[in-house]
Amino acid sequence: MPSAFLLHGYVGFIFGSVKANPWWSTPLMPIVFLFSAMVSGIALVMLMYMVVSWWRRTRIDMRCLDTIARYLFYAFIIDFSLELLDLVHRIYEAMSPSRAWTSWCAPSCSPRRS
Repeated sequence: MPSAFLLHGYVGFIFGSVKANPWWSTPLMPIVFLFSAMVSGIALVMLMYMVVSWWRRTRIDMRCLDTIARYLFYAFIIDFSLELLDLVHRIYEAMSPSRAWTSWCAPSCSPRRS
């Protein structure tokens, strides 16, 4: 788990610092990568549980499946909220570039008049 957090957080940090693609250049990118990895990991665990249960010809424990689905739902809601927050940031930045988050997050990157 720690190595997965480090890997996805670092990849998100690298993508967030690249200015070539403006859709990736956001301070939220490491967090978005972590939650997207959680959503895909939980969904894979859920799918693998169903496939292994089918392969072993055992009944699927619906309480277990419901619990996994609940975790998947919560992680998906957080991930979707982060993506929506990033979209709102992009719209806000396009409407008024002088008041964007990058103007106070990275003062050396944005030109300021004295």
